[in-house]
Amino acid sequence: MWGAATHGQEARLQQALDGLSWRPWHQGPCLRVVGVAHRSTFFRYLVRTVVEREHLFQFGRPELVVYVPSSEVERLTSSPDMSGRAYRPYSILSQIFFDLELLRRVPAKHFYPWMMARKRVSFTDMDMVLIRYTPKVDPGLPDSELPNLDFFIRHCTVSKRRRIVPQLEEWVPGCGPRLIALGHGVFSPFRDLTPAELLRLFLEFASWPEYSACSFHNAVQQDALGGMSEELDDEDLAGEAGGDLDEFEPGR
Repeated sequence: MWGAATHGQEARLQQALDGLSWRPWHQGPCLRVVGVAHRSTFFRYLVRTVVEREHLFQFGRPELVVYVPSSEVERLTSSPDMSGRAYRPYSILSQIFFDLELLRRVPAKHFYPWMMARKRVSFTDMDMVLIRYTPKVDPGLPDSELPNLDFFIRHCTVSKRRRIVPQLEEWVPGCGPRLIALGHGVFSPFRDLTPAELLRLFLEFASWPEYSACSFHNAVQQDALGGMSEELDDEDLAGEAGGDLDEFEPGR
């Protein structure tokens, strides 16, 4: 399903969803998806499309009950004290937009065909974790601000070196003293903040009188015109060159 959407085959996706009835967002799940998701690409797709209420989310809030590798659970529940490879923009957005419940853990070797590790990780040493993954009824901000929050998190946390005060000063010159009064150091990086703290920082930023006319919105529009691709820092590029140790692909 998600493969069709991400490869421009929206007609196939719409056919799969044909017959579903729309349900208000605040009500129960509009459908339940059961299966196995062994790559981060699937969850990146969900994070991208929930912002605009597209694809699976056009009918309401779906409930996903899926088995995923334990390494993916670590990414989806990661925190600032974990390595940079785990605590990434999509995992931060996932924790803001979705509820995740751990249901069951089983050895990965119970699944066939076995997944083949791209690098040094042995799939037979991994676990598969059954999770319930559901969009939050209220992520804590108006729907109209979801695209702005999405850009804010992706842009500000893409690099562990991007710092709070200098970045927000670019959009609202002179705002540094306000941020320092809130407890942010001059050189504090965004990635030192938890998802909940990043959400509070965005809400604070959005409450400023300068917010509606500041250059932040030009950056959001430019990003939208250029697509939803995630920026890569030096750390990410090094990881891509060597392959993702936690990614698996079907065995042959």
